[in-house]
Amino acid sequence: MRRTIPLNNISGVGVNQKATLRIVEAHAFHGILFDFTNVTAAQIESLRVFYGDTEAMAFTGPDLDAINQYFELAPMGANGLLYVPFAAPGMLDQAEEEGTAVHVGVKYADGTVIPSIRVEIKLDNTVVNPGILAMGVVRDAVAGLAPWFPFVRQTTVEAQSGGVKAFNDIVDTKSGRESYCTQVFFKTNQISNLLVQRNGVDMFDRSVVINERIQANGVRTPQAGWFVFDTRENGYGNMADALDAGKANTLIWKPTFGAAVTAPAYVFTIGRLN
Repeated sequence: MRRTIPLNNISGVGVNQKATLRIVEAHAFHGILFDFTNVTAAQIESLRVFYGDTEAMAFTGPDLDAINQYFELAPMGANGLLYVPFAAPGMLDQAEEEGTAVHVGVKYADGTVIPSIRVEIKLDNTVVNPGILAMGVVRDAVAGLAPWFPFVRQTTVEAQSGGVKAFNDIVDTKSGRESYCTQVFFKTNQISNLLVQRNGVDMFDRSVVINERIQANGVRTPQAGWFVFDTRENGYGNMADALDAGKANTLIWKPTFGAAVTAPAYVFTIGRLN
């Protein structure tokens, strides 16, 4: 049964400090819900997630809030609630949703064990009397599962001028940690079209208008100022439907920019821990 449980106290909550939550309880974690007091999304400089000692995810507060809203999760807003998803949000098939829940304290099929989940939150110097509570969305941990884990890597795309630009490093085709790409969030309103080519074959070619219409017709809410590549936009998608990066010889991303741009991008992948 899925349930929501309070998590242990968070240490180091304060101005310009690194608040730390360390989870060692043996559960399957679908996500973590943070309840902030006297903290806005803009005051969260960074939120980093670690599986054991391996960094798995990194966001800024405003960007995680926008990504959550794209996934049709509630905005942080005045209630101060911000969600970090591990299980895939918005899926219409339970098995596909739960496939990337993170199971702590049990052995996966290859012997991998996630001994803990650690979350580090850096608040800026404008917060006054901040508070943070955390709750885990969990079910019972299961041993012997295939060792696939969700990762989110933050990178940057840069173009000195408008036009079509080619990038071959948005997804790492050599790292087992980025074997399958499910989403890439580009934080810019300067992309009018995106072409993705794998081994020379066009895998994705959409204008921003078509892309947002398809996603809105699915299970997503497009956000102003973002262009999103999403293999799960219709609510379905196991790893066979994700963009296979691990077996790709080349994986080229070709956005068409309207002007020069330097923008963050968040790369959502499913991969192995080691």
